Amino acid sequence: MTKQLSRALMLASLALLASAVVALAAPVKGKTYKGAIVRGHERITLSVSKSGHSVLVNVPFAPLYCASGGALQRQSSVAVPISRSGTFAGLIAYEFTQTHLKIAHLTFSGKFSGRTVTGVAHSEFLLAVLKNCDGSSTFSAKATKK
Repeated sequence: MTKQLSRALMLASLALLASAVVALAAPVKGKTYKGAIVRGHERITLSVSKSGHSVLVNVPFAPLYCASGGALQRQSSVAVPISRSGTFAGLIAYEFTQTHLKIAHLTFSGKFSGRTVTGVAHSEFLLAVLKNCDGSSTFSAKATKK
C-alpha cells in the first residue's frame, strides 16, 4: 500500500469517527425532553425544533433555594441555538403576572447526548428580599417516547 493511499484511508477513518461523535452529541430532532432540576425539584422541559438546530427550555418557576413556591410568575423565553457538538445556553426571565415586574432570571447551559440531556441551571432573584434565594443546580432530562 502506498503512503498516499494509507494516509487517505487514515484521514477518511478520522472523518468518519468525528462525524459519529457529533451524531451522538446531537439531540433527537423534534423531540421533547422531560426531567427535573435536582436541587429545587422544578420540572424542566426542553423542546427541540424539527430541524434540530434550536431548543426551547421551559421551567415554570425559577427554583427558590430558600423556601418553596413561585406563585403568580410568568416566564418569558426564546429558543436558543444548539451547537454542532450538542451544547446550548440561554436565559429565562420571570415576572409577576399582574404587575409585569421582573423578579428573576434563570440561566441555563447543557449538552445533548442522543436521547438524554444534562446541564446546569442558576436562579438569580432581582428583588432584594429574595437575594438569599439565588442558587445553582444540575438538571437532567430524557427524550419522551412519543
